[in-house]
Amino acid sequence: TEDILFDQLGSYGSREFSYALTGYAWICLLLYFITSSDSGSLVIDMLGANGEQDPPLAQRVFWAFTEGAAAYPIDSSS
Repeated sequence: TEDILFDQLGSYGSREFSYALTGYAWICLLLYFITSSDSGSLVIDMLGANGEQDPPLAQRVFWAFTEGAAAYPIDSSS
């Protein structure tokens, strides 16, 4: 079931067209997650800055990296 998106995209036309659709899907997913993370960082940064509408950029970058570190999977097998 993990490959269902790519199986569906592969059913449209030629192989080149399915590769183009797959690349477009990857770009759209990447932009979606980047935009969501940036928006979340802005909200957390504004809360951390006591409601200031334009908080410092360095503080926003800190929150973005903190969110990324919290979402990073930890390998417990070692």
